[in-house]
Amino acid sequence: MLALRIKKAVRNGATLVVADPRAIWLTKIAKRHLQLRPGSDVWLLNAMMHTILSEGLQDEEYIRDFTDDLDAVR
Repeated sequence: MLALRIKKAVRNGATLVVADPRAIWLTKIAKRHLQLRPGSDVWLLNAMMHTILSEGLQDEEYIRDFTDDLDAVR
């Protein structure tokens, strides 16, 4: 289901970046394929979280309703 939505979004002009060590079928329609070494994706997740929080892009309502102690992570 999610893959179909991703495929539709790409057809509608979205840019897809796949971060996966494997060359899965989505890499064929992706603009970029970040072929990370298995287990090395933590740096990417931390960098994304840092950018989201430092630029104020987070969804405060979602965080309030579905997470605990984000301040410790910040």
